[in-house]
Amino acid sequence: MVLTFVFLIIAGFAAGLLASVAGLASLASYPALLLVGLPPVIANVTNTTALIFSGIGSMASSLKELRGNWKRLAIYIGLSLVGSVIGSYLLLIAPASSFEKIVPFFILLAGILLLLSGRKKDVSTRKMKEAHATPKKHFWVSLISLIGIVLVGAYTGYFGAAGGVIFLAILSVIMDEKFAVINATKNAIAFVGNLVADNHFYF
Repeated sequence: MVLTFVFLIIAGFAAGLLASVAGLASLASYPALLLVGLPPVIANVTNTTALIFSGIGSMASSLKELRGNWKRLAIYIGLSLVGSVIGSYLLLIAPASSFEKIVPFFILLAGILLLLSGRKKDVSTRKMKEAHATPKKHFWVSLISLIGIVLVGAYTGYFGAAGGVIFLAILSVIMDEKFAVINATKNAIAFVGNLVADNHFYF
């Protein structure tokens, strides 16, 4: 019991670091919950609850970067919330066996995104410049990116591992800001999305 407690504390600490920097907290916390014996769906709901607390820290450290961006942030959060509600609803109505089968693919996706995350900044910057080349092209890139926020919100509500990386990639395309501002925006979107998904789980 003591070893389990210590193990979960270490996993939680690692998840907190990953949450703030890259949005990959679930890659540490979710497997840890499975290792201590929780069923997959229960582990996922527990993991989402834990992410709320790590999100509070991430939000607190991001307030400075969010100044002057509240209107845009509200739009992004609203889109993410729509997806988050859909994703959490699918988790609750889908059979547990379905979740168990699909989770390994989500973890694989998260790992791939982690490997590619080092390249996403340069790629996103290039796409941003290309998108601003013509107003028409910029419109379609922005529209697709906004739809992407809804879809990632749904993914986050259903499972969530590496959701932060996907959010970063999308936001890097539609936001002409420093990385610190983009990362702060990602932290805020992920925090509110997890909060809504968690309320949906319990209420």
